[in-house]
Amino acid sequence: MNSIRYIILLTSIFLTLIFLTGCWNSNELNQLAIVTGGGIDKADDNRIRFTVQIHVPSSKKDSNESLGSTSILWADGVNTADALSKLQIKSPRKLFFGQMYVFIINEKFAKENGVRDQLDFLARVPDTRLRNKLFISEDSVDQILSSKTELEKSSVETLSGISKKLVVPAIDLNYFLQMQEDKGQSAVIPKIRMMEPDQKASNSMTPAIVGTSILKKDRIVGEIDVETTRGLMWFRNKIENPMITIVLDDEKGSVSFKTLHARTELLPRIENGEWKMTVKTLSSVDVVQNATNLQIPKPDVTEMLEKKLKEDLQKRLEQVVKQSQQKFKTDVLGYAEAIYRKYPKQWYAKKDHWDEIFPEIETEYDLNVKILKPGEYVRHRQ
Repeated sequence: MNSIRYIILLTSIFLTLIFLTGCWNSNELNQLAIVTGGGIDKADDNRIRFTVQIHVPSSKKDSNESLGSTSILWADGVNTADALSKLQIKSPRKLFFGQMYVFIINEKFAKENGVRDQLDFLARVPDTRLRNKLFISEDSVDQILSSKTELEKSSVETLSGISKKLVVPAIDLNYFLQMQEDKGQSAVIPKIRMMEPDQKASNSMTPAIVGTSILKKDRIVGEIDVETTRGLMWFRNKIENPMITIVLDDEKGSVSFKTLHARTELLPRIENGEWKMTVKTLSSVDVVQNATNLQIPKPDVTEMLEKKLKEDLQKRLEQVVKQSQQKFKTDVLGYAEAIYRKYPKQWYAKKDHWDEIFPEIETEYDLNVKILKPGEYVRHRQ
């Protein structure tokens, strides 16, 4: 009986050891080249250039200085996969994409070759995060990634900070792939350019947001400036605490507001066989500065300012609709997806003619703005 127990015990221990094999496929940190940023350009002979920024840890143990520097590597290939394989050959360590924050696509490349195939490959690279922020650049990827700034340790950190400014919609890899699957088959990506610094004491150029690139299917068809992009953010429900300033000529001053909440809903309908769209917005704001002699807490003044805010918002929205329908003929507004959700049968019947239908859709506006906190301070001017 004891021998049977002994055999059972040894068998249990043996089976347990089989499942305790350890991390057989683990990678030590000192064996990895940590990629923090990357991008693609068009190289000679119609090849693709894949450029990466690699974090180089500092050898100093006790230091208040930066914890490391960066290095730039690049390689050319017939496609992104081929360029990446050659890039790996150049690196003495295994390239690790788990800490990559931004991915940049050269504007010329995007216009001529499109971006979907390259980003589809990127999404399949092991360890790559789908939260990588995307940018379109007028300059080469190498020029962007090699740039230095006085406030940040690397250009990647600069771009990561820029994406949080909410001046233009922050587009990551996951959101881009979702937009490409929408019925309108369009997308937007923030556009950057190397700019002269504001500080006179600095001679280095830094990347800065200059607008938003408009993509139809996967190729760039145009761009809109930062001001127009703010209207686009309402359609995309990407509004997060922006500042709005209304200039009042009659009062010889201005009033600034902070948006607390904003929501946009697209309401399609069919009238006499024609598709129409109502853009409905609900938003609430606080007064953050009153540079006029208006007594904002008064109901009539509050009502007047809410009307001014609606007029300003409608002007922004109309500008985006006009450029989308007439200039680019590209549905970056989400009209196709809204129509498909409410009228799937009608959509499938006419989807092959969407490029002709979209520019003709009439848009109406139902805007609601509420000033929640007008403030108690009453300004008196002499």
